Amino acid sequence: VRTLSFSHDGKYIASASEDLRIDIADIDTGACVHEIQCRSAMNSVAWSPTAPLLAYAGDDREGVDGQGRYTREGIVRIFGF
Repeated sequence: VRTLSFSHDGKYIASASEDLRIDIADIDTGACVHEIQCRSAMNSVAWSPTAPLLAYAGDDREGVDGQGRYTREGIVRIFGF
């Protein structure tokens, strides 16, 4: 696990690791309630302090440069229930 965060109401936990997805689980049951697919590993997840919104950030593969190397750019996305 690279990063994790608890929701503002304590009902959910979001975690991200090297497996290219973010798992959102119910705290009481441990059941996965949603999975967000990512193109690269995420570095940070953080819930809004007042709403069911999850921000996540990482280095995303964007393409290939003229020398055949992957180019990367930072991304920030918001997910909401």
